[in-house]
Amino acid sequence: MISLEDTNIAAIMVEFAEDDYQKLATKLNAVNQCIDAASILYQVGFKSDEQQMQTLWKARNGVLPTIAAQRPNGSSVLIEDIAVNILDLPNLISDVKELFVKYNYTNAAVFGHVLAGNIHFVLTPNFNDKNQLVEYDQFMHELTTLVAKKYNGSLKAEHGSGRNISPFAIVEWGEKCWDIMWQIKNLFDNQNILNPDVKLTKDTSLHTKNLKELNSVDDQIDKCMECGYCEPVCLSRNLSLTPRQRNTVARKIETLEGEQKQK
Repeated sequence: MISLEDTNIAAIMVEFAEDDYQKLATKLNAVNQCIDAASILYQVGFKSDEQQMQTLWKARNGVLPTIAAQRPNGSSVLIEDIAVNILDLPNLISDVKELFVKYNYTNAAVFGHVLAGNIHFVLTPNFNDKNQLVEYDQFMHELTTLVAKKYNGSLKAEHGSGRNISPFAIVEWGEKCWDIMWQIKNLFDNQNILNPDVKLTKDTSLHTKNLKELNSVDDQIDKCMECGYCEPVCLSRNLSLTPRQRNTVARKIETLEGEQKQK
């Protein structure tokens, strides 16, 4: 019996393909034998129907928007991706989940690409709260040390590093490699014009600065995490501003009105 209250459960989705049905059947038979020998709580089974397959993938792809829509008002959606050796992945996930508990990230989730040793995690911190900002700073220091030092892993897996990770590049690469990176940067961009602080920075607290605060405006707008994924298919995208722009403007108006009242 699977309980949704159990935080130690996980789902694994695996997709197999071959150039003919006989080869695929042989492969699936071997895999099913392994599954039968394992202690798996519930097996959905392999699906070949296109609609059924898409339904399963939608469930996986729905993790992020579901968490974003259920997050507390005023909180942000933060996603990072880290990678370690595949054999270290179970222990890494356990350690990351312990950090979630320590810093009270009760709405957090982990998903990713197991065969690449790559996981994403989603947090919903409220950067309007100074205490939560301090805790987030502590979380990032512990997380980056965990990944880089304990597991000799990568602080960025499949997506590019940015201002949230650049302060910790030295943790992963060490001072010698970090200095070489700066030398290369200075050769091509000695005035630091190109993406300053995005890949490399000397500001060790950059990840806590210039954060977008998502204040509460409206029940529907509050669910928006401003990712822009809806824009290409939105029927109203050309009506005036794009959906993300409209929500951003609404939030800015609310912020300015609040500032005006305080004066």
